[in-house]
Amino acid sequence: LYFVQDTEELVIHNHAAFTLRRFIDLTCDPSDPEMETLFMRTALPALKNALKFKYELVRAEALGVIAYAVSKCDRVSSLQEMHPLLAGGDEEASFLNNIHHIQIHRRTRALRRLAEYRDEGNMRSRTLVEVFLPLVEHYIVPTATLDHLLVSEAINTTGRIARHLGWGAYSALVQKCIRSSGGTNEGVRVYVRTLVAILENFHFSVEDAV
Repeated sequence: LYFVQDTEELVIHNHAAFTLRRFIDLTCDPSDPEMETLFMRTALPALKNALKFKYELVRAEALGVIAYAVSKCDRVSSLQEMHPLLAGGDEEASFLNNIHHIQIHRRTRALRRLAEYRDEGNMRSRTLVEVFLPLVEHYIVPTATLDHLLVSEAINTTGRIARHLGWGAYSALVQKCIRSSGGTNEGVRVYVRTLVAILENFHFSVEDAV
């Protein structure tokens, strides 16, 4: 897990990811439930944390390992809720394969597919917060540094994800955007647009206690 985060020694980085995939193969063995427990309590949380890294190389590798676990571990419900995002093995349609693709338009389509799947499917608020929001948030940056269509799709996807969050996660996301939009740099407009998208997807009853 440590060496997956290495951005300088790519050989070590790649071999660390390969080792994690072999570990996942053992995790999926129903005859050894202790391996599954170790993966869920130690490896998976660390991989999710790596999705927040500023280096795309680290994020892409961590997501690749998670995607491998999704494809292999049929008995883990928290992983299987992401299985439709593999698009049945279609690499051009899979969100997990395309969100870091070198072609920008494939990243944009991946974001759109994620939003559509969440509107149609069933995914826990926790999974959205721990896996998908960190991935999407890396594209909410000033359009001078990234393709404006990709940024716009990331903002739209964040709003649609917010529609399915529990109150605690929704409130935390709103507060985060408020803090980010309070500066004076060129990214303020992007964060304000994101905040508007989130507020437009407010889905709680004001008559009920939250």
